[in-house]
Amino acid sequence: MDCLVHYVPSNNEECEQIIERILPRLNHINPSVVLSAIKVVVRYMDYIETKEAIKILCVKCSSPLGNLINYIFYQTISPFIIKSTRNLIYSIKKYNIFTTKVTIFT
Repeated sequence: MDCLVHYVPSNNEECEQIIERILPRLNHINPSVVLSAIKVVVRYMDYIETKEAIKILCVKCSSPLGNLINYIFYQTISPFIIKSTRNLIYSIKKYNIFTTKVTIFT
């Protein structure tokens, strides 16, 4: 699919046919396939003439793009949380976050 990013379609119909064949790849389990499909769709949006088709493509790409962003976020944050658990627990104990009693004046 990365080769399709560099391909220039000859007309609007060819561009729409390529995008129709790429759209099922947006639901693929592999994030790199989803990213490549999004790159192709975004690149070919310049060659589409109707604004309605562009809006439909944006809607179809929004959910996979959001899932891809979540995947990348959790892949980078979870190792940090796992490694820094001891530091977080130490900070909680140091500042007595859970042991502080709140008194209410009546």
